[in-house]
Order: sequence, then C-alpha cells, then structure tokens
Amino acid sequence: MSACHHNLACLDTLATVPVRVKSKAKKAKTQKRDALPIAREKLRDSVNDLVHIRRHTIQIDTRLKRVKLLSRYDELTEAVEAHRGGHGGHWQGQLPFWADALVLLMEIDEAVAKMWPPPHAFIEDVSGKHAYASWEGWTVERLKALERKKWRPQDTAAVFKIGRDLEGFVKRIDTLFAPRPIPLPDPCPECDEKTVYRDGDGEQIRSSALQITDAGCTCGGCGANWPIEQLSMLGRLLEEMKRQREEACEE
Repeated sequence: MSACHHNLACLDTLATVPVRVKSKAKKAKTQKRDALPIAREKLRDSVNDLVHIRRHTIQIDTRLKRVKLLSRYDELTEAVEAHRGGHGGHWQGQLPFWADALVLLMEIDEAVAKMWPPPHAFIEDVSGKHAYASWEGWTVERLKALERKKWRPQDTAAVFKIGRDLEGFVKRIDTLFAPRPIPLPDPCPECDEKTVYRDGDGEQIRSSALQITDAGCTCGGCGANWPIEQLSMLGRLLEEMKRQREEACEE
C-alpha cells in the first residue's frame, strides 16, 4: 500500500471514532431516559409507604371493614412525642423503644433534609395561591416535593438511591413496631435448651430459647414450633416438666 493510501485509511479510521463515541453516549442517555420512569415510580412508592395514610382491611364479626391508619412517619413521631409529653399511653415507660424511635426519627429528618436541601420552596397554600414557605423541619413536605419534582434523565441514579434509602427507613419502622417476642425461662421440651446465642453487631447476644410471638412459640435452638392454638398445651407441658425437675432435686 502506498503512503498516500495508508494516510487516507488512517484518516478514515479516525473519522469513525467520534461517531462511535457519540453513539455510545447517545445509547447511555437513552438508557437513563428509559430508566427514569422506573426510578420515579420507586420513589413515589417509597414516599407513599413512609408518609401517606395507610388503609387496612379488618374483620368485624363476619364483615370486612376498611380503616385508615396513621402513616409510618406519623406513627413514629406520635410515639416519640407521647413519651416526651408524659402521656404516652401504650408507649409510656418503654424507654428502650422510645430511644430507638427517637434515633430513627432524627435519622429520617436529617436524611430527608439532605435530599431536599433548599430552605424555601414554592408551594400552594390553602387558598390555592402560590406562596413561599419555610420548610425547616418539614420532612413530610420535603418528601412530597421530591415526589412532585421534575427529574432529568441524568438524575436517574440519584432518584433510585433516594427511593432505596426511603425504603430502608420504611423497613426499619416496621421492624421497630413489630410485636416483641415474649421470652420464656423454661427449657425447650424438645431439645432441653434454655438459652441460645445470636450474633448482634459482632457480639454474641444471649436470649431465652423459647420465644412467644403472634405466630406461637418457637425454640431458637432446635426450631420446634407450637402454634397459637397449642400454647395452652405447651404451658401444661412446661409446668409438668418443672414439677419433675423440682421432685428430682428434692430426692
């Protein structure tokens, strides 16, 4: 190949490089644009799960009834404020629970403030007119603004992250308000284990082997389970085992 033809071939090769780069950039932009609706839907679902009123179906006699429940965020706030005011009802006096609730509430408020940092926002007041309002500490309003925000394709990754973070807070609230197991001091009738150990933040935590929940009683050692309807039978069995142990000690 002559030098002239070689140079022309090199020029042709160089000329195609920007086209490929541009094509890749265009493809990446298209992918972000296609993923944005999915990210926004995840964000809306997470905001809804955290700060919107929940609707639940309960059974009264033979009828089903739809009831409204506080949002998870309001439930958390109410638990904290009730304890502070000294009229906490169900939550009053439950210091470990209250401390966990307070820490979680502070974490949510701080995280959401970073997600939507502007100190003011253009919102609609009750009369329908637009007005600027300070949002200091307004976690719910900040989240609703995030929900309404017109995101750009380049924001897709950030929107996904916000949705994941909010979803994590939802799960932590559910865990916090989940019924606490009631430990039994008796050894398990199946494996005779009285205590078990589990890992918690790198430390071995000791707890009773038998734990009662709304699903029944379960042994953390062997996994034996007694459903709710068998708890009375389990109670009689544990009493009998206790009586036998006391008799053996007397002998």
